[in-house]
Amino acid sequence: MISLVERDSERALREIVAPGRFDELIGAVAEVVPWLPPNPTRAVLDRVGGTRDHFVLHGRVSGQDSTVAVIAEVVEADVIRYASESNGRLRKHSRRQLSASEGGVVAIPEAQLVIRPAGLDHRIPGLRLIHNRQEARALLSPLIGDFRGHGRLLGHRFGKRAVIQFRGADRRCVRSEEHTSELQSH
Repeated sequence: MISLVERDSERALREIVAPGRFDELIGAVAEVVPWLPPNPTRAVLDRVGGTRDHFVLHGRVSGQDSTVAVIAEVVEADVIRYASESNGRLRKHSRRQLSASEGGVVAIPEAQLVIRPAGLDHRIPGLRLIHNRQEARALLSPLIGDFRGHGRLLGHRFGKRAVIQFRGADRRCVRSEEHTSELQSH
């Protein structure tokens, strides 16, 4: 059955993808979001997915010296509460993707939007390896030798999978495709 009634999330999505609007929203919060580049020069949406109830947008925010991959979610519920609960899940001991002092998920209530850097996803606990070097070293050194670097996020489909590359001191490399449950090395 086709519904002719537009949902709040659909209306919000239409506004966010309007030319220049995502750029404007990011510019408005950039000063208070520590993981965004200072004085962003460009915010671009690359992909929109999800369901009618929960849209997920993948994009990039560029500054003068850096570019950050961003995941945004259009949320019908209380956006501030959703961001707070998301940060709480990311701080849980089993996930450890955020420390107690970091704020990763940020609410933009006027747009029904929450944003986070790519690589923060409570459904993919293995992503903690790109945020916790000691744990990554303990797990990966037997596989790739003296691991002193950090993981590089090659791809992330929010809530579904992530691909991380780790490189040892001897340049040996391992890629991990992390799905919503277990780490699988390739």
